[in-house]
Amino acid sequence: FNLLYAEIRDLPESAQNIMLLALKGMKNREIAEKLNISENTVKTHKKIAYAKLKKKLNPIINGLILAL
Repeated sequence: FNLLYAEIRDLPESAQNIMLLALKGMKNREIAEKLNISENTVKTHKKIAYAKLKKKLNPIINGLILAL
């Protein structure tokens, strides 16, 4: 989990906030209300963040699997 949080800290601030709230179990609607933004903005930021995290973390996860 530390690696995940480290990568989240490399995201733009708005995406960081959204991802951290999502990891706490908040729904898109709840995040939107808390941050006073639209639900579509939340979805867009999450989509971009997931793509960036997947790109950075996939090689690491694959390496760990191969090491097993």
